[in-house]
Amino acid sequence: MILVYEYMPRGTLADHLYKLARKNNACSSLSWNQRLKICIGAGRGLDYLHTGQRIIHRDVKTSNILLDQNFVAKVSDFGLAKFGSGSESQSQPSTNLKGTFGYMDPDYFRTRKLTKKSDTYSFGVVLLEVLCGRPAVEPWVEEDKRSLTMWAQDKISNGEVDQIIDPSLRGEISPDSLKAFVSVAEKCLNDKPKKRPAMVEVVMDLKIALDLQEKAKSFAQTTIVEALLPVVSTIPLLPNEIRNIADAMPLPPTDKTQLEKAKSLSPHEITSVADALPPMYRNMLSVSTRQLTMASSNVPKVSSPLREQINSEMINAGKKDGGKTTVRKLLRFWPWDALRNTAKPSKKKDSVNFSKSAPISRRTSEMTLGATTVSTKSIAGSGEVLPTPNLRIFSFAELKAATRNFRRDSVLGEGGFGRVFKGWLEDESGGKQGDGSVVAIKKLYSASMQGFREYWQSEVNFLGRLSHPNLVKLLGYCWEDQELLLVYEFMQKGSLENHLFRRRSVGQPLPWHIRFKILIGAAHGLAFLHASEGQVIYRGFKASNILLDASYHAKLSDFGLAKLGPSSCEFHLSTHVSTHVIGTYSHAAPEYVATGHLCVKSDVYGFGVVLLEMLTGLRAVDLNRPSGQTNLVDWLKPYLLDRNRLKGVMDSRLERRYPKRCVRRVARLALCCLETEPKNRPSMQEIVEMLERIDSAVKNGRQPRVHFS
Repeated sequence: MILVYEYMPRGTLADHLYKLARKNNACSSLSWNQRLKICIGAGRGLDYLHTGQRIIHRDVKTSNILLDQNFVAKVSDFGLAKFGSGSESQSQPSTNLKGTFGYMDPDYFRTRKLTKKSDTYSFGVVLLEVLCGRPAVEPWVEEDKRSLTMWAQDKISNGEVDQIIDPSLRGEISPDSLKAFVSVAEKCLNDKPKKRPAMVEVVMDLKIALDLQEKAKSFAQTTIVEALLPVVSTIPLLPNEIRNIADAMPLPPTDKTQLEKAKSLSPHEITSVADALPPMYRNMLSVSTRQLTMASSNVPKVSSPLREQINSEMINAGKKDGGKTTVRKLLRFWPWDALRNTAKPSKKKDSVNFSKSAPISRRTSEMTLGATTVSTKSIAGSGEVLPTPNLRIFSFAELKAATRNFRRDSVLGEGGFGRVFKGWLEDESGGKQGDGSVVAIKKLYSASMQGFREYWQSEVNFLGRLSHPNLVKLLGYCWEDQELLLVYEFMQKGSLENHLFRRRSVGQPLPWHIRFKILIGAAHGLAFLHASEGQVIYRGFKASNILLDASYHAKLSDFGLAKLGPSSCEFHLSTHVSTHVIGTYSHAAPEYVATGHLCVKSDVYGFGVVLLEMLTGLRAVDLNRPSGQTNLVDWLKPYLLDRNRLKGVMDSRLERRYPKRCVRRVARLALCCLETEPKNRPSMQEIVEMLERIDSAVKNGRQPRVHFS
């Protein structure tokens, strides 16, 4: 399918703010007046959509604002647009969350309530980009600056607006215009959608900012040096701008000698004098450039486990004291095309460098996940990483027979990627149907779609090699024609979600000691993933992915979204549209919502959300709860340190049969996990140790404490 549009010769607003400049292309910087007029034009376009057509754009960003020959703005790309209802909000299912990281309304992300005010929030981000000359997300800068919105709002609240202005606008913006513009941006970015202005109000306020700028510019153009210097009596009435003349020559009004010297100065337009910039701009005159070498796009996300593994060469590995090995560099990754059964060397040499030596114990395993060779140290407990997947290959006919032709009454559950069936595998003796071992068989919806193939491959790559008592076992797989299936061990007690929320389908509610046992087991599984050298980011920690065996031992399942990543937050997705939110929106960490960055501490945040669900028996997000209680984290955070208020929100089905000290410590631990800054959250290993200390203290009648170094 092909669409034909009018040609916009000036490209996108993003091009002129930062894209072309970074590519060293010739691109004249937009003046402040031009930027204001572009914002007004784009705002009018959105107002037309919201008022006349009731359309929610859902992807407002600078790269979707196009400019014609005269720099007139036009809103483009309606691929994610939705018709709004007559009411203020329109609810969307969790699998339908769409938008671009950095611009996405946090309230929409948390609650699934899509409104016109979600576009207003995104437009507020655009306003900050216009003012700062920076993209919404920058992966290569310091962590506290990666999200433009978070960084700029902090500066504004601290009275440091001058530090965020685009250096190319040196001294050009009048104070009144700047104040009006920043006020509009702040209103658009309000946490509460109802407090954000309608786009018609935004346009009116931007017009005021433009009027203030044009008045200031008109006045400034009359303050020519030759016209003002002879009139000594008017000097005290001059505007502040006159101080920025020539070389900042001091002109005391009582010193006639200095005034006589000043008469010889040539005329200057005040905004063009380079040596007299106000102090707030002087530190921007020499901004060093930074370069970020990204991995080649030729390296695929996931390699095929069915053929030969990626040809990888590990070099520069040497012995260190104590018999430990240090991995310094991984080199030469050849992507394997499983569908074409071919391997081609990448055009570029792709390497992964470890800037710091990472000690690895003698008992080291290598695994190849995607296009990365991972060395994993021996981890406390009984977990290990297998060199190659030890999986059985099933035929489609076998699995079809095991599930009685995938009968509806065999369905155990359903998710975004497939349906899970209960099945019986025939034993070697050839017994009757149903006499063999019980398994869970996941049948993916569509093998023809790239996302489903990647999900299937990720499951095989991770669960095929990772072995731990708190990870569900993958027994085998099937890839036949267009059919993709996975075979797991059967978990008799189902998911934690069934026991916490689906009250009619399960018998007695889980007692506290079982809940606590499940928490410790799940924490062990997550700590195992994070403890590897490659550090597996799970991305799917939620109650529905915590499965329980006959003895209520917890095992993590569903690794289709897992990925390898560093301990510090890494860039995942910024300017690309997410056709579905990676992971679970209700358990997503703030840094992921704001920037698309992922790190192991993002999993820790998800663990904190599950802690709240365990305490209350309530879902992380429930649109049927009263306003203000829709999002469990936002609602309960103030309750977690108040024992009386905490008691009021505990799961009523527990009938207060739980150790109060233990519950209070778990609530405090949840608060630590839910810290806004990833660096302030504990590691999963620290969480495991803390949960075990709490358990031991309760059993021995001692006072448990939550403390992290």
